[in-house]
Amino acid sequence: MIGRITIFILCLGAGLAILRYTLQWVNTIGKNAWAEEHMGGGGTYTLWKLIAILLIIFGFMVMIGSVDLHPKGPEIGTESGNVPTQSE
Repeated sequence: MIGRITIFILCLGAGLAILRYTLQWVNTIGKNAWAEEHMGGGGTYTLWKLIAILLIIFGFMVMIGSVDLHPKGPEIGTESGNVPTQSE
């Protein structure tokens, strides 16, 4: 649970920082040609804001348990993860 909350706080902080400093971020990295072409003028700024919002949503989903970063699949050689029993 602490790990989930930590991931949420990190995603929230990064997302809010990207939202707040989008102009400086784009000035440092440069404009994205694809975003400018497909999203119109200012598309790079829109793209970074969408990434920031998705990052915050992802962090929230991790925190509430909708996204599991460590999925546990069924054990090898068993059906549905059930431990096989021996017949007498």
